[in-house]
Amino acid sequence: MSQTQNLTEVADGAELICEDLHIFGDVHQGSIIDAHRLIVKGATHSDASQFSKYAQIHQHKGKLRCHEAKIDILDGGEVHASNVTVDTCLGGEIYAQDVTINTLSNKLTVYASRSIRINLINGSGNKLHINYHKVPILLSKLELIDEDIEELNFLLDKAKQNNAWTQQDIKDEIKKLQLQKKEIIDSIYTAKISIKNEIKGKNLISFYIDENNTISWTTDKMKQQNFYLEFDKKHIILHPSQTTITL
Repeated sequence: MSQTQNLTEVADGAELICEDLHIFGDVHQGSIIDAHRLIVKGATHSDASQFSKYAQIHQHKGKLRCHEAKIDILDGGEVHASNVTVDTCLGGEIYAQDVTINTLSNKLTVYASRSIRINLINGSGNKLHINYHKVPILLSKLELIDEDIEELNFLLDKAKQNNAWTQQDIKDEIKKLQLQKKEIIDSIYTAKISIKNEIKGKNLISFYIDENNTISWTTDKMKQQNFYLEFDKKHIILHPSQTTITL
């Protein structure tokens, strides 16, 4: 595996694996990139895939899977990440824990678990969902957590049999993983969709509760809003729309 590469562009069908990759031009059709840190000064083709821990892309049209993404223009591309920041969004799909967008126009679909923050929506047809079940990175993380807990429980049983001093260390690690799992599963209780400036069109706001219950509301022209859920013993209320589900 090479450490660092600086390229003018990535050719059609190319496959690259490296530690750090800096591309000054475009990423072309059918290419696959796997890097720890990726910088693309040009555009990614809609039929190109990028995998990285950290990604910074000027114009994204392809498929990106990473931990943290910073994108100048999302132009119909698909992003899977923990944290996504987009300056200008012209449509596409985002699946993440936290999403921040400066300016959003039309036909974006977002699935987030914890937060969606938007400065300005000047279009319509956008779908903003709070639903961790639709975020593949989080579902994979939950599977890994369950596997780790299972393995640690096995080690704990062994440690108990041997009266090993490591029992508390194992218990602490199990508790830490259980808290990480709980944070994802219970994210609906604290999740928010925040829109800072006036909303000018019809856009869907949706909070998934469980397989039987979803609260949805369609915006029209309105002032800035913070959307969140209130839970009591009998009702779930979507503020500020006051849309209510009776339990």
